[in-house]
Amino acid sequence: MIETVEQENLQKGFRGLKAWQESYQLALEVYKATEAFPMQERFSLTLQIRKAALSVSSNIAEGYERRSRKEFAKGLMRSVCA
Repeated sequence: MIETVEQENLQKGFRGLKAWQESYQLALEVYKATEAFPMQERFSLTLQIRKAALSVSSNIAEGYERRSRKEFAKGLMRSVCA
């Protein structure tokens, strides 16, 4: 049973991770929310908020693709500490 779940997760890659899915959804919501920001904030505050939200799912994906638990943990820590 456990082997089957692990095999399914490997086939899905990082997109199969709940943490990645939720962080990706958060990034989409942040992008939608920041569309309503004033135009004068478009290239400062908006950009910073969007980059921060996107970096979480990016760091999870990058760490997962390294295929090392140590590197994956580093990617997760970068997401938490960013």
